Amino acid sequence: PSSSRRASVGSNSSSSTTIPTTKALWQRKKQSRGAYKRTEDIIVTNDADDVITATTNTNSQQQQQPKAPNASTSTKAPTLAEQEDLEEARLAALEKEAAEQQFTTPSNLYADVYNSAAATATSTSTTDPTTTLISDSLNEDPLSRTPAKELQLAQKRDALQNTRLNEMFADEDADNAARQAKIKALMEEDDRAWKEERKKRLLGKYAGVESWEEVEKMLGEDRKKEVKEMEMKVDIAKQAGVTLTMLEAPDTDESVSSKENNKSNFNPTIGVAGKSSWFAQEDNIDLESEFQSLPKTADGESGSADKDKGNLLKEDGPRFVNGKLTSREQLMGISVGSAGGWSLEVYPGDFVVHRKYGIGRYERTVLKPKSKLTQEEKEAAENRRKEIINDMMKDGKQLDEIQRFVETFGTEADKDPISNPLSTLLEIAYGDAVVHVPIDRAYRLSRYRAGDAAIKPRLSRVKGEAWSKAKQKVEISTVQMAQDVLALYATRETLSRPPFDPSREGEVQNFEKSFTFEPTPDQQKCFEDVENDMVWRSRPMDRLICGDVGFGKTEVAMRALFRAVANGRQAAMLAPTGVLAAQHYKNIVKRMGEDTEHKFNIALLRGGMGKNTKKGRELRAAIAAGETQIVIGTHALLSNGMMFHDLGLLTVDEEQRFGVNQKERLKLICNCVDVLTLSATPIPRTLQMSLSGIRDTSTIRSPPPMRKPTISYVQEYDETIVRDAIERELAREGQVFYVVPRISQLEEASSMLTKIFPELRVIQAHGRMPRGQAEENVASFAEGNHDVLLATTVIENGVDIPRVNTIIIQNAQAFGMSTLYQLRGRVGRSDVQAFAYFFS
Repeated sequence: PSSSRRASVGSNSSSSTTIPTTKALWQRKKQSRGAYKRTEDIIVTNDADDVITATTNTNSQQQQQPKAPNASTSTKAPTLAEQEDLEEARLAALEKEAAEQQFTTPSNLYADVYNSAAATATSTSTTDPTTTLISDSLNEDPLSRTPAKELQLAQKRDALQNTRLNEMFADEDADNAARQAKIKALMEEDDRAWKEERKKRLLGKYAGVESWEEVEKMLGEDRKKEVKEMEMKVDIAKQAGVTLTMLEAPDTDESVSSKENNKSNFNPTIGVAGKSSWFAQEDNIDLESEFQSLPKTADGESGSADKDKGNLLKEDGPRFVNGKLTSREQLMGISVGSAGGWSLEVYPGDFVVHRKYGIGRYERTVLKPKSKLTQEEKEAAENRRKEIINDMMKDGKQLDEIQRFVETFGTEADKDPISNPLSTLLEIAYGDAVVHVPIDRAYRLSRYRAGDAAIKPRLSRVKGEAWSKAKQKVEISTVQMAQDVLALYATRETLSRPPFDPSREGEVQNFEKSFTFEPTPDQQKCFEDVENDMVWRSRPMDRLICGDVGFGKTEVAMRALFRAVANGRQAAMLAPTGVLAAQHYKNIVKRMGEDTEHKFNIALLRGGMGKNTKKGRELRAAIAAGETQIVIGTHALLSNGMMFHDLGLLTVDEEQRFGVNQKERLKLICNCVDVLTLSATPIPRTLQMSLSGIRDTSTIRSPPPMRKPTISYVQEYDETIVRDAIERELAREGQVFYVVPRISQLEEASSMLTKIFPELRVIQAHGRMPRGQAEENVASFAEGNHDVLLATTVIENGVDIPRVNTIIIQNAQAFGMSTLYQLRGRVGRSDVQAFAYFFS
C-alpha cells in the first residue's frame, strides 16, 4: 500500500516493524500450521501489497537480535518448531494491538469491515450473532481457537464484507436496473413499430383487417376492380392490333410441409430471383399464421370460418408468395401475339431480354396514359375536353372547381378514355430502372432461355453501354466465326487424303451380316454413298444423312465406323447427351467389341472424365497412343488437349444439338478427317450448305418394314385421358414415356401419377442428376424394371426402347417443333401401334 495508507501506533517506540494486514495474517497463519509438512524453512516476506508499516513498543515480544561481534562466531539456527512458536506469538501480538486500536490503523477494505464490526460489537443494542461472534473473537487468545471456529469466523467476516459491498454498490445497481428497463422498453417499442411496418408492407391493404368478413368484402371489391382493369387492358391491346390473353396463375404452395417435402436443389419462386434466408422464411410463416388466425367476425366469432380460410386463399383469394400477400390477378401471366407471327408468354418473375436494354425481369402489366399521341388522338382529346368543360359550366359549377378539374387532364386522375387515352404496358425491372414496354412493341422482348438455371442472370443496367458493348462483341465474334467456317470448307475442298483400302470391303461385308434387319432401299443408297466417299474418293468426306427418327441412320454410321477401324484408322462418335452416348456405346460394343470376332477396343468418354481425373488421363493416353480404336463421347471429345493417334472418321449424331464452334473444332484440328453427320431435323445452316452443294446429302425417306405410323393427339390436359392411355399401354405389357418441359415440374407430375396409380413403378431422368445417374435410370427402365419413365428432354435424342409405344408430353407449348418431332420419334420403333399425346 502507499504511504497514505500507513498509520502510526504509539509514540514512545524507538524501533519499527512491518505489521501485515488481516488477510496476510490469515494466509501466513495457514502456512505456519502446515509447516510440519514442508522441508524448507519458513521465510516471512515483507510484501508492499500485503503489509502496512507501524512503530511498535520497546516491550514487543519480537525484538531484533543483535549481530554477532565476530563473523567466525556461529549461532545455532532455530528449529522448525521454534520458528513456528515465534510466528504464532508474533501474530497474536499483532492481533491484540489491532484490537486495542479498534481497527483505526488499517485503511483498506478489511479495515473498514473491522471498524464496522467493532462499532457494532460495542453497541449495547446489538443482538446479531455475527457481530457478537466477531466481538468475542477480538478478546480471546488466537492460539486457543479451533480450526472450525476460525473457519466460522472467516465466513462471518466474508458475510460482513459482502453486505458492505452491496451497500456501496446499491445506488449503482439501481441506476443500472433503471437503464436496462428503459432499454428494454425502447426495444419493445421498436419491435412493435417494425412488426407494424412489416405487416403493412407484406399484407398491404389487408394489414388493418380484424375479421374474415372484412377480408371477403375487400376481396369482392378488389376482384371487380381487377377484372374491369384486365378487360380494359385486353381491349386496348386489341385496338393496337395485338392479342392479349391473361394466363391463370401457377399453383404455389409455400406451406411448411411443402418446403420440408421438397428435396430439389432448386425451387423456383414467383417474383424473386434468389432464395430467401432462413430468418425470412420463419418470419413469413409467423405472419401467415397470424393472418390465418383472424376471427370470422369483428366480435370474435369463429364458427365455420376456419374451414373456409384455406379455400379462400387457394381458390380465388390472395396467396402468400415469398411471404407477401399477393392477389391472384397479380400472379397471372400473359400471352401476347400478333398476326405477324411473333408471340411472347411470360409470368411475373420470368426473365426476358429486350433488344435495346438487355436482360430484365417481367413484373406485371399496367395501364398508363399514352406518352405519344397521333394527330387524330390529339384532336379527339381536345374536343372531348371542351365538351367536358361546357357540360360543367352548364351544370353551374364554380370557376375554381372547373379550374381544378382542368388541371387533371392528361394525368392518371383523368379517367375519360378519349380525353386521356390509355396504353397497356409491360413493366420490366432492370438493375437501375424500370422500363414500361408498350404492348404493341412486345416483339422486342423474348424469354431468357436459361430461366430455370440454378444461377440466375444479372439484370442489365439501362444506363451505360454495357449491353450495347456485349451485343457488339457477339456480332464481331459471329462474323469472325462465319469467316473461319467458310475458310475451313474452302480449305477442305483443296485437301486430299489416301482413300481407304478397297480390299478391306470384304471385312465390311462380313460385318454387315450382323445387322438383323432388312435394309430399306434408301438405307442401301446411303451405304453406297458413304462407301464411295470413303473408298473411291481422295477428297475428305463431308456428308449429311437426313432421315426420320427410327429410319436407320445409326446403322449407316456403324458401318462407316467399322470401315475406318478395319483400315487401321481411329474413329470418333460425338453425341449430345450422356444418355445417347451410353446407348451408342452399348450397341457398338455388342456389334464389334472385344467379345465379338472383331475385338475392337472401344471406349466411352463423357462428363466427369476430365484430363485432371485418373480415368480421364488414362483414357486420353490410350487414345493418343492408338490403343483405343473407337471413341464414343459427349462434349468431352471437344475439350482442349484431346489428341488422336490417327483419326480417320468423325461421326456427329443429332448435329442440331451442337454449336458451330463445337462441330468444326475437330475438323480444324484434323483437316483430312472424314465427317459423317446424322440428323432428323437439321438446322437451317446445315440444310442450306447441303442444298447449295457445299456438303453432300443422303436422305432416308422410307420407313423400316412393318413400321406403323404414330397416332398423335393434340388437346388440353385431361387427367382422364392420361389414366386411360397409361392403362391401355400397361394392359399390353408396354411402357410409357412421360415428358415435362422443366425439372421443377417433375415432382408434381410424379405425385399425380402416384395418385392415379398407387402401385405404378415410376423412375425419373433429368440433366441435374448426379454424374451417370440419368443413364443408369434409363438403362434400368429399358430392362423393364419400371412402368413409366418421367423425364425432361434428356430422352429427346436417340433413345431406342422398342417396348415403349406411348409418350405423354405435358405443356407441349413450351417445346420447340424440332423437340416435339424428336420426342414423338421415341415411340413406334417396333411393329406395335404407337401413340403420342401432346397436352397444352
